[in-house]
Amino acid sequence: MAQQFEGKDLREHDFKDRMLREADLRGARLDGVDLSNADLSSSNLSGANLSGSDLSYADLTNADLTGANLDGANLKKTKLFFAKFDGAQLNKTIFSHADLRNVELQGRDLNGSDLSHADLTGANLSNADLSYADLTGADLHKANLKGSNLSNAFLSESNLTGTDLQRANLSRAWLNKARLNYSNLTGADLSYADLSQASLGYADLSKADFSYADLNNADLAYACLHETVLNGANLTNVDLSKAALQDTDFDRADMSGAQGLGSTDINP
Repeated sequence: MAQQFEGKDLREHDFKDRMLREADLRGARLDGVDLSNADLSSSNLSGANLSGSDLSYADLTNADLTGANLDGANLKKTKLFFAKFDGAQLNKTIFSHADLRNVELQGRDLNGSDLSHADLTGANLSNADLSYADLTGADLHKANLKGSNLSNAFLSESNLTGTDLQRANLSRAWLNKARLNYSNLTGADLSYADLSQASLGYADLSKADFSYADLNNADLAYACLHETVLNGANLTNVDLSKAALQDTDFDRADMSGAQGLGSTDINP
């Protein structure tokens, strides 16, 4: 039988390593509580206050966190597969190494959150605020980041293969050594971003803005750069083999040592 804690003040309790599967914790006060390594799978935590709580290594698979307050909570290495976050507060939440595959986080405020090395495969982060978030080494393979704000975010060595980044704001983001092969960056803002040694092979970069971005030693082979703005960008030693260039703006770009220019598909 599911444990019943609806609306209760549980701040004096220690739930570390506890079995709370399918527990009813709606509206419960759990702020600052130790829930590390607890089994909260399929539990109902809607409207609960979990701010500052320790949920590291906990199992929240299929948990309902609708409207929950998770500001500043520690969810390091937490299992959150198919967890529900509608209306949840997630400011400065720690998701480092967490399992967030296929979660729905569209429109959520994740400003400054720690998502380093998190698994966000197939996650929906469209229109989310991820500015200044740490996504270093995160797996965002085939995630939906359409229209999201990733300005000043840290995405070094992250996996963004096949990711939808249409019209995303990535200005001043750190994407060095990131994998963006087959990604869709149509209309995205990457001005002043660091994409040094990034892989952008076969990516759609149509109408994207790379003004003054650092793309030194980046791989753009077979990428589509129709109406792409590279004004003032650092393109030293970039690989443009078989890239499709049509109305591409290279004004004031540094193309020293650029490779593959003789094999690109250039249409004035």
